[in-house]
Amino acid sequence: LNPGVRVRDAIAMAGGFKHYAHMTIYLVRGNNENPTVQRVDMKKILLGEDLSQNVMLAARDALYVAPLKMWEVSDFIATLLLPIVSIRDTVFMYDRLSGD
Repeated sequence: LNPGVRVRDAIAMAGGFKHYAHMTIYLVRGNNENPTVQRVDMKKILLGEDLSQNVMLAARDALYVAPLKMWEVSDFIATLLLPIVSIRDTVFMYDRLSGD
């Protein structure tokens, strides 16, 4: 990132929030031996209620955006159903190609 980038800017540069992103994000600073974690409420930043949380990012900072629980469950179910859907689609295509 270029110097002077704030949390909100970094989120925007990454494509913004999707419908499955939690509005509370975590800013991880420091090194592997002594990291610090700061909770950032993006909703308050975006509404202009607490701009002090829109901190300037430094080199080696990391932002973690957690998914909403609903989407974690959805992804889990989709993973379970993937083999079943693949078999169904294979059988469907075989029937169409073989002319039976």
